[in-house]
Amino acid sequence: MDEIFKYTIGPVLAIIGVGVGSLLNARLTRKQKIRDELFSYKVKAHVKIAEAVQMTRKDFGYAILVLDGEPLMPFDQSDYKGHILIASYFQQIHHENILFLDKATRQASKLFGDTIIGTSIAYDRYEKNKNDKNRLQILTQIGYIEVRGQALFDLLYKKIGLNKL
Repeated sequence: MDEIFKYTIGPVLAIIGVGVGSLLNARLTRKQKIRDELFSYKVKAHVKIAEAVQMTRKDFGYAILVLDGEPLMPFDQSDYKGHILIASYFQQIHHENILFLDKATRQASKLFGDTIIGTSIAYDRYEKNKNDKNRLQILTQIGYIEVRGQALFDLLYKKIGLNKL
């Protein structure tokens, strides 16, 4: 009896070890698949926000030309969306992708969105009363859009790890 026990304990323990190992491997593989999937959604969200940032910066660059009464001839006229449309577009993109942003990126994105809204309000104020004070406020706000947009863009770039490539 002792000999049977002696010769069967090794294979039984080996089978148990293989079973436990395969369960742990399956569990870790599943977790890794979930992490990879979530990271792909995070990258897509960051890309959408980065595109919206660049579109906003470009559109408010056009807004300076429109403000100064310059024709948009060097640029495609259809590229200019207008300050109200671009503000609502950025807010929509921000809200659609907020789930995949960490706290710092959410705050930077919100600050950028608030700056766009402030610039839109300043633009409306200028349209109603065209004076140098209101014009200067718009140009200041557009400067904020440039600085905060670049900061958000750099943060998005860093968060998805492109700075390490």
